[in-house]
Amino acid sequence: MKPGFILVLLLFLSSTIVLGQLEKGKIFIQGSSSIGFSSEKYTYISGGTSTESSKSTSFGFSPKGGYFIIDNLPIGLLIDVNTYKNKAIDSDDQSSSNTLLIGPFARYYFLPQDELKPMAEVSVGFGGSKDKSEYSGYTNESKYGIFQLGIGAGASYFITDHVAFDFLIGYNSSRYKLKSHTSASRAAASEDEDETDKYAGIGINIGVVVTIP
Repeated sequence: MKPGFILVLLLFLSSTIVLGQLEKGKIFIQGSSSIGFSSEKYTYISGGTSTESSKSTSFGFSPKGGYFIIDNLPIGLLIDVNTYKNKAIDSDDQSSSNTLLIGPFARYYFLPQDELKPMAEVSVGFGGSKDKSEYSGYTNESKYGIFQLGIGAGASYFITDHVAFDFLIGYNSSRYKLKSHTSASRAAASEDEDETDKYAGIGINIGVVVTIP
């Protein structure tokens, strides 16, 4: 099966939803995706002229699949894919980043009697990223191992008995540990080299939920 077909199928599952009740024994599917475009500009202070300097694109896809072990409590596996690319307008300079995370999640629905069902969620992700940049003819490449912890709260709103929109405000804490680095001025770094970056922030996620027998 071709990778492109698999991606299209996953996107279809994340946007075409059949939702049942939040009962033990149901299958849980949740998905969200994002696409971003931007242009960076700089301004000459003397003349006030604005000139476009680079363009960037980004794509994110985050499906979850799980199982209701008891009423209102699905647990399962998440996949988080993100890509980013920035390209200069007037040169060959460019940079890119590709990230993949996989890990478990658990979600609990409170007061699930009405259309608006509050919930809380916790997740853990393990994976890595590859960052590459090309400037003035020189290439730099870094690979990182990633550990991510996420907690959040929100609600699923059922517009029919079978379709619900998902809204989640979450806090994520990520640790990036350098695995290797190559550049024109530096040899490859060893895995035991202690270079670690930590990031934390709050984000909003909007998606669609599926539960099927």
